[in-house]
Amino acid sequence: MTLNTDAGDPIQPGGTFSKWRNDSAEANTLPIGLELVRTTPTFTETTVPAALLAAHKTAKGVWGRLLVHSGELNFTFEDQLDQVHHITTGGHVDIAPQRPHHLTVGGPSTFAVEFYRLAPEASEPD
Repeated sequence: MTLNTDAGDPIQPGGTFSKWRNDSAEANTLPIGLELVRTTPTFTETTVPAALLAAHKTAKGVWGRLLVHSGELNFTFEDQLDQVHHITTGGHVDIAPQRPHHLTVGGPSTFAVEFYRLAPEASEPD
């Protein structure tokens, strides 16, 4: 099965994802064909789990989308420490499977993380 980004670029499962990787905040896009599997509770600057503030990553085959509901926070990919993405109210950043990252919360904010997987293919009729 071939996945495509919103821009129509093909993505082969198990292949490299450089065509849609979040190399800039403007490159936010999840591959077409994913389904939402869960959303975290809404976190604040006082309830954010410590694990989100340290380097961590999603599981194999799991994409993430960090959604900022109010306020602002900084998001950094560990392989691009010199590029800090400042995400404000209504903004988001998409996270490729197993790409290490962390966030920094500097003031009042509310945010959540959505997790996506490739939707299972419909079974063929017998």
